[in-house]
Amino acid sequence: MLNIEDLVGIHSLKPLVPINKFPIVIDNFLTFDKYQELINFVFNSDWQFGWRTSNNVDQFIFNSNYVKVPKDNLENIEDKLEQPLLKEIWLIVKERLGLKELVRCYANLTMLGVDAYPHIDSNTEDYISVVIYIADNWNVNFGGATALFF
Repeated sequence: MLNIEDLVGIHSLKPLVPINKFPIVIDNFLTFDKYQELINFVFNSDWQFGWRTSNNVDQFIFNSNYVKVPKDNLENIEDKLEQPLLKEIWLIVKERLGLKELVRCYANLTMLGVDAYPHIDSNTEDYISVVIYIADNWNVNFGGATALFF
């Protein structure tokens, strides 16, 4: 049984409008049909094992890096996003959240019972992480959660 955890990560720099420093949750951000399309796309992605959630921890997970850039990339990759569905979803995210640049786009996947360790996506002050959860049949007994530390 696969345990899906923060499956699609969209990372952006330089929001066009100020965003509250605290996390915001937007349910039903995508239409049902677009969400289903994204689920199918992600589950049929080319998964590689060996992605580290943190450079300080020897714990590895499955990853599909849609634009092959390193974790510390700060260059805009919007024009390198080749998958039409991901480009469409990025444009929705960009418009709704007022973001300017896309610096990473990937999916992570862990197995049931495997924890992801705390990590920091970036130390850059104007960095924003957008997480789209792909789990239409999530059960709390699967474990896993996103904890934010301030």
